[in-house]
Amino acid sequence: MDWQWSIPTRTKEAFGLMGIVNASPDSFYTSHLPGHGSATERAIHQGNTHIQAGAALLDIGGESTRPGSRCIPVETEYARIKPVFDALSPKAPIAIDTWHAQTARRFLEQGASVINDISGAQWDPSLSDVLGSFQPGYVLTHAHAQAAAMHSPWTCTDIVTECLRYFEERLTQLTKANLPEDRIILDFGIGFGKNLAQNRALLTHINAFLAFGRPILIAIANKRLFGDLLGLDLLERSQATALATALLWQAGATWHRVHNVAESRQALLLASSLAQNQS
Repeated sequence: MDWQWSIPTRTKEAFGLMGIVNASPDSFYTSHLPGHGSATERAIHQGNTHIQAGAALLDIGGESTRPGSRCIPVETEYARIKPVFDALSPKAPIAIDTWHAQTARRFLEQGASVINDISGAQWDPSLSDVLGSFQPGYVLTHAHAQAAAMHSPWTCTDIVTECLRYFEERLTQLTKANLPEDRIILDFGIGFGKNLAQNRALLTHINAFLAFGRPILIAIANKRLFGDLLGLDLLERSQATALATALLWQAGATWHRVHNVAESRQALLLASSLAQNQS
């Protein structure tokens, strides 16, 4: 594994897009979309659409993290992801969205490039060993509680300081476990038990987190944040996501995890073009 979070030079773009591929039948977003076929067929179609639209990385997950979701057996997670991975991995680099060490190990052995982990390598004690052994790209996400409880309301009066402390602690532990720091990208975990004020505080203080010297991944696609701010229903949030993606890129976030790669890429191309003209 030698995944680097530098911007893909093949695209000559100033940003990276991670296309979300939901292999779970009860995902937050995909289950609300019209269409036919199994969850596997829809996921493969979703991935191919992302590739054609210019995604630099596909993020395949088999366990939903929507509010109210429950943990599933590791074998169920693997069975959901496997056919999607097999269909898409020859075409694009793959991130596996999992906090399970066993799932991570199996797909890293098959050539996955990145592990996108909502747990900060804390919920499964063996995951740090897997990361240290394979040294893949790694998404370090902030979540204040474990699994089913991570969406529970959370009292935190200074979310920025809390997340800075969390990332410093986890970066130290992960590098001690032999995962090189240049493999790690930071994700605020927007919506994971955070209220509107906490989400806004993180998104408006990106500069504070750039001090770590690690890139920032923004994962806000179609989240409740847009319902709270703009009164938008789930399937009405794509345009707002693209606009927010461009604004957050201007603030310093170079990677973005999205459902609609084409729309977000247009917004990012416009923002980066205007930024070049200003320099």
